[in-house]
Amino acid sequence: MPELKPPSKACPPLWPSLLIAAIPAIAIPVTHFFVSDPIGLTLVLLPIYIPLAFAFIWPIVVAIQGPIPGPWLERHTVAVVLFLTTLGSAALWMQGEEARQKEAMEELQKQQELRTAKELISAKGLLAFTEPLKPAEADALTR
Repeated sequence: MPELKPPSKACPPLWPSLLIAAIPAIAIPVTHFFVSDPIGLTLVLLPIYIPLAFAFIWPIVVAIQGPIPGPWLERHTVAVVLFLTTLGSAALWMQGEEARQKEAMEELQKQQELRTAKELISAKGLLAFTEPLKPAEADALTR
């Protein structure tokens, strides 16, 4: 009697997961940039954010599409590596953005202190400051 093999589960095709992940990976960054920057000056960053969003979304779609106790496919390995790489890249990107924001805030604070010192000089004269002088006050006096 011929052996009957149990029906094997065919692995799901790859293209639906790519399509499902690509749609929000494109829509989310584009919508964010058009809402937050109507002029479109930061549109240059979309080639960075779209692949980053795809690299976060696609591994999740692959995990949902294929059951965990099922066979481990090559796409699962690729998804895990891609997700971990993206986490590291996003962490480095966010750290750089934090440093840029911190520098911008410090520069804004220095400009504000300089403006306040100039206003104080114009209102009360050179003897308006108390010792020790702040760096912005010293700059205002030298100018």
